[in-house]
Amino acid sequence: MYKVVNCTSQLELFNNIKQCCWQEKGFEMERNQHSDKFLLIANNGEVGGTVEFTPSTYMSNFTRDIFKDVITEDMKVLEIDGYAVLPKYRGVLGMSGIRLAVQYAEKYKYTHAVALCDPKVFHYIHKVYKCDIKQVSDMFFYKGADVIPAIMDAIVVYENKHTFKWWKEMTEIKDVVSV
Repeated sequence: MYKVVNCTSQLELFNNIKQCCWQEKGFEMERNQHSDKFLLIANNGEVGGTVEFTPSTYMSNFTRDIFKDVITEDMKVLEIDGYAVLPKYRGVLGMSGIRLAVQYAEKYKYTHAVALCDPKVFHYIHKVYKCDIKQVSDMFFYKGADVIPAIMDAIVVYENKHTFKWWKEMTEIKDVVSV
């Protein structure tokens, strides 16, 4: 389940969860005004994670430069960012961010998604969940930790989503319980 962030109190909750997780990983906190932000909700109704999606027109110059050799004019690209799951919900909500990214890409007709992935997250998306994701350059240190620049062929994933054992449609809920 998920909740679209659409008020100040939800944005504060989003930022608190993201900051908590990012500090744990050693990441430097950043905020994006031009992204769609989501709270990831556990089955008990509690908020346990975050994810945000940014259209390529609002990606930072830094990110745009990393992917300049792989993004072509015929692609409609979004950036997956702000992906954070509180320790209590890892293993429970980890897949929710990927499911929501696929669902979001399909809804808005994005063909590709880019991200600076934590190496463990990249491994899960590529090896465990078998999504069509590729590392586009060497891993590097960024804002406190190593990241893998990756691009996912979102259209291939969502056109074949029902072939994945992990696929399940995400449901939007109206009310959330804080953590």
